[in-house]
Amino acid sequence: MNDQPGRVKCHIKIDSGMNRFGLKKFELGKIKEIYRMKNLNVLGIFSHLCRVREFDNESDNYTKMQIQNFNEIVEKLEKEGINVGLKHIMNSFGILRFNDIKYDLVRPGLLMYGISPDPYNKEIDKLLEENNFKPVVSLKCKVISLK
Repeated sequence: MNDQPGRVKCHIKIDSGMNRFGLKKFELGKIKEIYRMKNLNVLGIFSHLCRVREFDNESDNYTKMQIQNFNEIVEKLEKEGINVGLKHIMNSFGILRFNDIKYDLVRPGLLMYGISPDPYNKEIDKLLEENNFKPVVSLKCKVISLK
């Protein structure tokens, strides 16, 4: 994990269910190959939760399935003696809604600014309020012309 000249530092993206970017759990061989690449210094492994902002059982179950998929990959790699490095999957609302699940890092995004990604979602507003998150910036202007 140390700095080594000529090696690019990176994290491996896992597609745990968002179906956009990353390697899927059936591509374990490719993931292992990436860890063995001599010009890469893999510092960690991560994924992204895509439905954590939705407050219904189906979405919550989907989020739990994504976490399970991620954990399966990590466990398989570790069983083979691969040091996966830093693990991270929690985005802003993963941090708030699934805070019992712990990894090495979190990616708070909009949460750092106390901003809701969906200003019309009352459940998100309630979570922000319960956890004392307040917007840290605002944008104001005076209208100087209407045509």
